[in-house]
Amino acid sequence: MKLSTSDEANLILTIADILKLARTSPSGTVRFKDTREVHKSVRTRIGEDLDDRLEKVCGEFGLVDFLRFAISREIPRYVKKPKTGLLTNNEGYSDTLEVARRLVKDIAKLPQKLRIISPLPPSFSHVLLSGVDNLEVGVGLRVVSAQWLSSRLNLSSGSAQLHNMVVRNVDLDVVKSIKGHFICTWHSGFAGAFIGNASIQEHLDKVRAFHGCLLALNVVQEDFFFDTLDQHGVLVNDVTESENGELVLTERVDSDLSYFYENFDVSLDYYSVSDQNQADDDSDEDQVSAGASDLSEDEKEAQKQALEALHRPFSKGDYSRRLFTSCLWLFRSFVSTRSLDVILDSTISIEVMLGDRDAAEGLGLTKLLANRCAYLLGKSANERISIMDEFKQIYDIRSQVVHAGLHQTDRKAAEASLKARELAARIINNELKL
Repeated sequence: MKLSTSDEANLILTIADILKLARTSPSGTVRFKDTREVHKSVRTRIGEDLDDRLEKVCGEFGLVDFLRFAISREIPRYVKKPKTGLLTNNEGYSDTLEVARRLVKDIAKLPQKLRIISPLPPSFSHVLLSGVDNLEVGVGLRVVSAQWLSSRLNLSSGSAQLHNMVVRNVDLDVVKSIKGHFICTWHSGFAGAFIGNASIQEHLDKVRAFHGCLLALNVVQEDFFFDTLDQHGVLVNDVTESENGELVLTERVDSDLSYFYENFDVSLDYYSVSDQNQADDDSDEDQVSAGASDLSEDEKEAQKQALEALHRPFSKGDYSRRLFTSCLWLFRSFVSTRSLDVILDSTISIEVMLGDRDAAEGLGLTKLLANRCAYLLGKSANERISIMDEFKQIYDIRSQVVHAGLHQTDRKAAEASLKARELAARIINNELKL
């Protein structure tokens, strides 16, 4: 981050002052009593332009987010046993000007190259990812095996002293011992551990769209006897600009992803191979290792088609972006626990793929979407009429939610939610097979 001499001086004085307000817990986590008020004060002191630049890289609270995470991570290097209370009571932090100078040097190095990974459920390795070692799904997005990852990265868990919001108090061997696969994405940003962090959110949205794509393909289905192993997002601060970056175990994934991992599993018979068009031969077979030889011929063909379809939401272009967004909202519809939320999430997914407000002028968006949905999915005149009727019933409930504040679920809404989700999944499935 390019900082002028005046920017550096302003930041040093501002940081030195607000460090006096910071507090630490026995685990070494740094907090501020009122983050929003501290942020307002910082914005006034350093100016809107610099604050906006910091927010763009570090998250909603900009400099304050940077300080909370950066100091929490470095405390173990300076303090053997953090004291509860003011940060300045800890050894190495009494001279706030000296600490501020050190931190400003780190700010000047932003944005950093980041590699963020999240483990996939172990069962994904059966059939779907069998034999996959390093598969490029899209630009800056790969699915890699744990073995591939651990052999190429310098794994480090930071310090076990840190609070579990920053780093999980687990042995590094937990990561190394995972037998399955990881979703791996690359970013330019800040390795913060807070929900508002842009890099984390971008990564987790890709994870959601990835799972939404699998749900549309019927690769994944509900299974309430699935494993309940905690899932973690993992940040890699790629300081060496190579594959030997440092892994930092950070906060757990969002609650909707946790729910998915606990309640969904890979179907062993996710679709009939005979119903699919034969895929092109120039696929990513070179990225699938010999482990796939354990699969039957039907399983190999099913795996090949599923992995090819996975590329489409993560390619370049407007169409892929729409498909990505539609998959993301489909995922949300599957993890929503209220029928009305399922209807809203599903209809957003449908509108993203089929909506066109300009074309709907004079006809009405609902009627346009109903027609497009019916002619895309219906294989006979009667089936098209049935789909249009279902669609109108779904949108009637959606309209009551959005415009009249409907909030109570009845049997009609519950049935409509399942139909809405099914329609959204079928539309995406149809587009993925094109």
